[in-house]
Amino acid sequence: HYFIQSNLRMASSSNTYIVLLLDGRQYSCKLNNKTHTDELFEGVISYLGIQEREYFGLCYISEPGKYREWIALEKRLGEHDLPRSNGNIVIHFGVKFYIDNICWLHDPATVEQFYLQAREAVYTERLQCDKDLALKLAALALQEIRGDYTTDDAAMKILQKHNLLAPGSPPNSYQEVCLVGCTLDYDL
Repeated sequence: HYFIQSNLRMASSSNTYIVLLLDGRQYSCKLNNKTHTDELFEGVISYLGIQEREYFGLCYISEPGKYREWIALEKRLGEHDLPRSNGNIVIHFGVKFYIDNICWLHDPATVEQFYLQAREAVYTERLQCDKDLALKLAALALQEIRGDYTTDDAAMKILQKHNLLAPGSPPNSYQEVCLVGCTLDYDL
């Protein structure tokens, strides 16, 4: 995991906020509890280079496996009851509002974040899809990451590294993705 340190508003009575980004990196900064949450959000948006900010938000997960609790950006950081881990406050950046058609998005950074959120939802099985669709999505993601098909071994390493298949997938799923990838017509 990459770790980004920001110097938004430093204060002597500050907390370290760690924002888990969709690509696996962490955005970290020290902020005073009187700082508005929107300032932390704007720091993350700026770092990611996102222009269409209205689709995103900051959230926390109250208990493992539970739904996301979205954080009100207009409140001060100290007004939220945010979970701590090793003394730091840990929150998540994510897509809060979805659209009907991804083609309506104009900013490539926004499209990338939507992709990362969808990939994570399929991987964690919060977004259910049948086996054939899961294999096709994994093959398309593999194509985007790696380019043209080379070998099964290279493909399997990428599938594992980028979490393109759910953890409970049968061992032969990796080979099936390679087979699907070789026959893709790129029409979903």
